[in-house]
Amino acid sequence: QCSANAEAVFGIPCQQMVGTTLDTVLEGQTAEALRQELTRTELDRTPTLIRRLNLTVAGVSEEYYVIAHRMDNTLILELE
Repeated sequence: QCSANAEAVFGIPCQQMVGTTLDTVLEGQTAEALRQELTRTELDRTPTLIRRLNLTVAGVSEEYYVIAHRMDNTLILELE
């Protein structure tokens, strides 16, 4: 599942984001830092705040909360 505004934020169509890697969606350093935090955090069905993340959208820096959980062995990331 992917929200309608995700393409505007990441510049990638939703259909291409679902099931892809962090490196496809985020820049290298940001993806690696997030990946490290995800491996240190025990995740289950309960949404867990992982970190705040600054992303530049249309030339404007915006802060997002990265929330993660697992469902049926699938990692689900939400940026709020």
